[in-house]
Amino acid sequence: MAWKKYTIDRNGVKWLIATETLTWSSSAAGGQDLTGSAIDFLVPGKDFILMSNTGATSLSSDADIDIKCTYTSSGTYSVLVSDAEATATNAVHTYFYDVSAVGEAPYLRVFVDSAGVQKKKDTIAFAIMQKV
Repeated sequence: MAWKKYTIDRNGVKWLIATETLTWSSSAAGGQDLTGSAIDFLVPGKDFILMSNTGATSLSSDADIDIKCTYTSSGTYSVLVSDAEATATNAVHTYFYDVSAVGEAPYLRVFVDSAGVQKKKDTIAFAIMQKV
């Protein structure tokens, strides 16, 4: 599990694109939460867009998406944005991360708080887009 990163040039504007897919390893009563890999590659001071359920997603139950932060790579992550996506479903959702309103940290992660039982091998896909 790691973010795959690349850049694209769209009409003279360069974009950082990063994608990651999380997979439930087992079914668990009451839901099983997932934590993505560290997001340590964003350009400081620039807003970004987080997309959830970007195509290869199959959810058996709804979930919500939080963004967590810490100041060291091995630190304990705490919630920075609760319910960036309040109801992640099988549809594509976006969250505009406004640095001036939310703040920033050197390390972020997406956290999937499963509202119910996800089946083993259910997936949720993410993409991050940021102008660079």
